[in-house]
Amino acid sequence: MNEKSVSRLHLLTKRRQIPPRSAMNWSNAIAFRLYDCTLYKNCDLLLTFVGSKDNEVNTLPIVQYSLSLQKQVLLPIIVPKQKMAWCECSDINTLQRNQWDILEPPHPQSNQMVVFSTSTCCLVPGIAFSHAGHRIGYGGGYFDRFLADFSGVSIGLCYEVMLLKNLPIESHDLAVDWIITESRCIKCTPMKNSSD
Repeated sequence: MNEKSVSRLHLLTKRRQIPPRSAMNWSNAIAFRLYDCTLYKNCDLLLTFVGSKDNEVNTLPIVQYSLSLQKQVLLPIIVPKQKMAWCECSDINTLQRNQWDILEPPHPQSNQMVVFSTSTCCLVPGIAFSHAGHRIGYGGGYFDRFLADFSGVSIGLCYEVMLLKNLPIESHDLAVDWIITESRCIKCTPMKNSSD
């Protein structure tokens, strides 16, 4: 088992041990920090995961609030050949658990053509993040493959206790542009659409 796999198991155990009330309070604080963020306010299209297991940041309130603001919200679905597609969510009550216990919208009958702009925001999951914006996820590589060609703004959602100085990273690992925790917003890398 390599260093990253060992770290993943250790950090997942650590996150699972967070008291549920703390996870709920921190998730709410992260959501309100996001709502105050200019990047979020200016985006019409929000890509987000649904935190649904292992004490992930709870994003369902973010989905619900975004829909109330008439933002278009897309959630990931897993398709063959280890790829991730995005499917529109218009009602959180229609979400269903897939084989990995992750909430997904019903799969559409035909492929949706979605155009991402530089103002599109993508909320990125992770078991833990580093201050530089790298993360350890569940190991499927779905988000890394997607972010490699994504032109919008990537935002990692993370509890402070899961934010570390360094993480073991590999050549294909991509840093997010921003991290939002319950107590701060961190700019990690130069934004792709920044002119400075």
